[in-house]
Amino acid sequence: MFDIGIVEEFSRKIQPYPVGTIVKLSNGLRAIVVKNMEGRGTRPLIRVFKDGDKKIKPFMLDLWDSETRSITIIGEAEEKG
Repeated sequence: MFDIGIVEEFSRKIQPYPVGTIVKLSNGLRAIVVKNMEGRGTRPLIRVFKDGDKKIKPFMLDLWDSETRSITIIGEAEEKG
């Protein structure tokens, strides 16, 4: 329906999770998007701060790394106070 070249360019330029967005991960963790890089779409640099409902010591995770390929963002998270 859409020109594939335009769709690919759009996907490289527009990030679905802007910096500051709190996201849910496929492994149950919660994180905040720290940095998006062009061409990486749904694989940003994030800071993990929660495991389910339990706060944990924050750590950085780059979803582009080969070790994190099995982890995906499954949506935005609504955090309460």
